[in-house]
Amino acid sequence: PAGASAEAGEEAAQLVDRLLTAYEAAAGAGLASEEALLAWPALALRCGRAEAAAKAAEMGAKAMPGSAAIQQTRLTIDAQQTALQMATAQTAAAREKLRRRIQRGAVVAVRAAG
Repeated sequence: PAGASAEAGEEAAQLVDRLLTAYEAAAGAGLASEEALLAWPALALRCGRAEAAAKAAEMGAKAMPGSAAIQQTRLTIDAQQTALQMATAQTAAAREKLRRRIQRGAVVAVRAAG
């Protein structure tokens, strides 16, 4: 049943929200271990929450600046976000270029018909 599947998906999303909030609270209180500070952004990424992963990695790096693993995680997530932003910008630019071509083609077609 589709309803049961949607309900299970919503429950899973709520559980992820609670886990991410718990990680953030622990990090903010200075109670998170290195393992927790590494698991937090990993969980966010696995759940498709890139912005939450970036925030988690940044907070982890501030909470434990001496951890090479945490710093590497932050740098990796930053690089992934930058690549995604560049790809999105390129896609938007290509879409705009195509829109302008179509628009010019429509103008030429109207002139030819007129």
